[in-house]
Amino acid sequence: MKFSQVILGIYVLLTLNLEGQTILFEESFLEELAQMELTFIPPLEGDFKIRPNENLRILEIDQTLWSKSEKLEVRIALVSVAELGELAELPDMAARLLVMDIASNDEYASPIAIHRFGDEEMAHFQADWARQYTFQPKPGQIPFQTVQLTALFRRGRGMAYLIMAFNRAPETLDARQKMLRFKEN
Repeated sequence: MKFSQVILGIYVLLTLNLEGQTILFEESFLEELAQMELTFIPPLEGDFKIRPNENLRILEIDQTLWSKSEKLEVRIALVSVAELGELAELPDMAARLLVMDIASNDEYASPIAIHRFGDEEMAHFQADWARQYTFQPKPGQIPFQTVQLTALFRRGRGMAYLIMAFNRAPETLDARQKMLRFKEN
């Protein structure tokens, strides 16, 4: 382990502890956050715990959190520019392909809602492109009734997916969508 990695790990742990509850992430996840120059903003409440990752069919999940009090699962996937390949120039297409893979094909399923973030939200995310999709997942893909997927993209850094799954939306849902942001230049 390099000295700089140790310092980074200590800094992140202290930051997480000062801002809210302590969540001990695996070093590989912290390294990916650092490589993509992303900041994880921990929830101040909600008793979040790390849960084993369950990958999706076309997406590897890097970290999964669960809040028993909010009945909210949060899956985080970080996709580098190299992993995006040709889709690195088409973040909208990359996000839509993921949504189409996860979303229910049932004719009675709710339609997919797409939210474009305003200037204030985009300034918070420090992203070049961002969208939020809310939909009903396919049975067997995600064991909840609703998914809210926030996709954040920054040129040269990659795509971050924040996938929140729930049966009934907690009151804190809007705040939870801001748990990831790119660092400023």
